[in-house]
Amino acid sequence: MNLTQAAELGSDLGAFVLGEAFFRGTDGLPKDPVRARYWLKKLVDGECEVKDLDDADLAEAAKWLRELDGAGD
Repeated sequence: MNLTQAAELGSDLGAFVLGEAFFRGTDGLPKDPVRARYWLKKLVDGECEVKDLDDADLAEAAKWLRELDGAGD
């Protein structure tokens, strides 16, 4: 719950963790491409106000988003 609140309030780290969890279906969350895409797109588009991630994390999020969009095949 707190992680979701952090992401909703603009934490890029919160969005990253949620995006990865929905992408992989981990941490008690289902594999959900729609929800993964929502959080990962916020990261890649720079919409998060609180920036804690480094370039490697952002690159990983962009890679997952491309996979979800079918370009990672």
